[in-house]
Amino acid sequence: MPMAALRVVILLSVYVLFDSLQLIVHMGSLISVFGTLKPDLSTYVEQYFLTLNICGTAHLFYLIGCSMALAKTILQSTNPGAYVLLVGAGCVTWGVLNRCRMRGDYAVSALAVAFLSLLVIIYTQVQSIYASTVLVSTYTFVYIISAALFTAAYRLSPFHPLANFSGPWLWYISSLKLSWVSLQGRRHLIIDELHRQYGPFVRIGPDTLSVNTLSANYIYGAQAHMEKSDSYLLPGRQPNVSLFFKQKTEKTHSDRKRVWSAAFTGSAVVHFFPALERRTWQLLSCIEERQAAGKDGYVDLAKCFCHWSYDFMGDMVFGGCNNLELMKTGDPDKLVEGGKVATIVVDRPVTRLRDIAASLMRTRIKSDADVELRDLTSYLLAGDLQTGERISHADLELEAIVAIQGGERTLTKMREISIHKL
Repeated sequence: MPMAALRVVILLSVYVLFDSLQLIVHMGSLISVFGTLKPDLSTYVEQYFLTLNICGTAHLFYLIGCSMALAKTILQSTNPGAYVLLVGAGCVTWGVLNRCRMRGDYAVSALAVAFLSLLVIIYTQVQSIYASTVLVSTYTFVYIISAALFTAAYRLSPFHPLANFSGPWLWYISSLKLSWVSLQGRRHLIIDELHRQYGPFVRIGPDTLSVNTLSANYIYGAQAHMEKSDSYLLPGRQPNVSLFFKQKTEKTHSDRKRVWSAAFTGSAVVHFFPALERRTWQLLSCIEERQAAGKDGYVDLAKCFCHWSYDFMGDMVFGGCNNLELMKTGDPDKLVEGGKVATIVVDRPVTRLRDIAASLMRTRIKSDADVELRDLTSYLLAGDLQTGERISHADLELEAIVAIQGGERTLTKMREISIHKL
């Protein structure tokens, strides 16, 4: 094989490595893996890899050229039996993953171990790092492409369980399109358009259906006991328990739900009214101040309402220990923006909200004896009155984020309805 083929393989590997690292940093996965990565280090690493992606168009043509060179290398190979075996391995991989779910990090680790093992075996036979690297890289490329093609063919085939449901065929192959429109904030618009085109049942992913009919209340209702999808799994596969995220057993979810329910009885919500009234008066002042400081007397009401909801939810969760003051500061940490994309990527604004909520929860726990009006944390600290089980500090910090984000989403929906009616 020519030296150019080796250069292509090595350069392609370097490109994929840099792009993967940039994606990991951008999604905040490093912070999830290592727990406490300093913000300044995270910013430096992110800016460094962002610089590598300035020439995005050049990267695209470069990747196309590498793929063509790899294809040429494969076609020039004189050992077709090995490629038949690799295609068969790709088919087996599709069959196994079609029946059994595997975590992405496990899959990448298994592929890396297989790559290195095969590299050592071939090197002991040919005694050439150059030849063994090219051959193993080519084998890996063929294997991955084979597994991907078998997976795509099955998802498009009439043998798939959702084959009878219509929808855009590209969405059958991967959930990337759905993730992309969700990240853009256009998911509801796109799916509504798809329902108008295809009817009440639309296939919007390889294993996902969107249902737009009143009879679906039987499925989505509280008494249906339907299991949540894997999209509700806690990021990072942490062993914590939270009301919002998917739990291992239904009993775990029911026990945590019972703790939360105590805070939303008719007699309990009365304790939240003083904070609600105070923050609402502050909202009116905030609108007037921003209108006076803005150009031409205009003010972004949507942003004001978002900041108001975060401030109020902070009071509702942490009581007098809350220091979320977005109506005063204007959200310099971009917590609102991070909350909007939290279901797609775990970026720095999301981890910043996590750190703030954890700090406020620790402060709130220390001052529990001095709290006069009951807030949500007081009910969470009391634990399950039926079993006497207390909630761990790690779970309390997670529940604080869930409460702030969940309350903000509900208030945002009410804001949108109110503005629409006006």
